[in-house]
Amino acid sequence: MLQTRKFFYSFFFTICVTATAYCQQLQSNTFSLIVVNEKALPADGATVKLVQDGKPVKSIAANPAGIAKFGNISAGDYTFSVSYTGYQVQSSRLYHFPSKTVSDTLRLQPVTTNLSQVEITSKAKAIEVQKGKVIVNVDASVTNAGTTVLEVLEKSPGITVDRNGGIALQGKTGVLVTIDDKPTYLSGADLNNLLSSMSSNQVAQIELISNPTAKYDASGNAGIINIKTKKNKLKGFNGSVSTAFGQGVYSKNNNSLVLNYRIGKINTFLNYSNATTII
Repeated sequence: MLQTRKFFYSFFFTICVTATAYCQQLQSNTFSLIVVNEKALPADGATVKLVQDGKPVKSIAANPAGIAKFGNISAGDYTFSVSYTGYQVQSSRLYHFPSKTVSDTLRLQPVTTNLSQVEITSKAKAIEVQKGKVIVNVDASVTNAGTTVLEVLEKSPGITVDRNGGIALQGKTGVLVTIDDKPTYLSGADLNNLLSSMSSNQVAQIELISNPTAKYDASGNAGIINIKTKKNKLKGFNGSVSTAFGQGVYSKNNNSLVLNYRIGKINTFLNYSNATTII
């Protein structure tokens, strides 16, 4: 009877020790890494990798509480690598498993970027409507490349050009055409020839003023078309040459020469254009 009791106590003690050792072993091979940001808030969705000898073994995404839980970790030395959008990729200290440590916290550091230069680029609209006028930005439309000023006007809102080259704005004839706010004092065929010989490459904007204010000459009551040419601000002598060829019912080419000389506040320039239709 005594031997039976000793055997029972010995067997029970062995079962308890084995169970305790198993539970400790299971617990020690389970590890939770808590990932937080610089404000100690959970890094929900952070990618946590279990790394051994520089090679990732397992990868887990942190839950909304910032916890990434790994189970059944084989014996050995490991680190954890954490990546999160807007934060530096960070590695934890070295952990040896099995271990009594079952959790730890890793705080992320935000990525800091110093901008050496900021460049803001904006593109003008092809057509702008302002108070009392419509502005056509010639370079904003690719269809204006290689055309003449008259061809740009034909495509402009509110402009009609008749067979004889007469220009009307909002249905009104007798429109005053100015270049850089200076009247051309041309009409009919002479004005048509001038606009047909000017390359659109020389023009920055065309202002269509249907209701001129009192500051404009009375001859512009029917409307004003102000052609604003490009200004070259480079100092010294410079220039540009351009040529374009088009094929429709007839062949045509458009050539232009721009020469500019600027010194101090004095600027002298010469624009020459030639448009030819080959029949």
